[in-house]
Amino acid sequence: MYTKAISLSLALALSALGLGGCVEAGTGSLLFSQLSLAPGSTGTLTLSAAGISKLNSIQIGPKGAMRFNPAVVQVVAVTGVNGFVVFASDVDNAAGQVTLAAGSTSGPVPDGVVLEFTVQAVGAAGASTEVRIDQVDFLLKANSEPIKGISLSPGTVSIN
Repeated sequence: MYTKAISLSLALALSALGLGGCVEAGTGSLLFSQLSLAPGSTGTLTLSAAGISKLNSIQIGPKGAMRFNPAVVQVVAVTGVNGFVVFASDVDNAAGQVTLAAGSTSGPVPDGVVLEFTVQAVGAAGASTEVRIDQVDFLLKANSEPIKGISLSPGTVSIN
């Protein structure tokens, strides 16, 4: 509940500054990896930035969310990597969604993995789920300039 309040407060503050809802489809991408797991095992699904100049922070939620089928996988943890730190996150495995706010505390990050999601396979062999972000609430450069024109590429978690 506390993480939702932080996320919502951050979103409202950015909206007041005219920085909320600033992401459009176009150039640059946020891409999920593909992952294959044995039933009951855990693994790491990654979210990478590609062609996004001077990426410094991202918020997914409260408008958008990372979505998945909770009958196939459950999210165990959300971790920032390569200079990214997760400031707040809310994992709702019952609804199959994650919201989060993350960013770099040391300046812009280069292309590559920025977030890792530890997931557990809860479905039967042969099951799979698309993992996608339906909307990014905001994406900012180090100087708080909105980053526009990105595409969101889903990933897949398969149970074999």
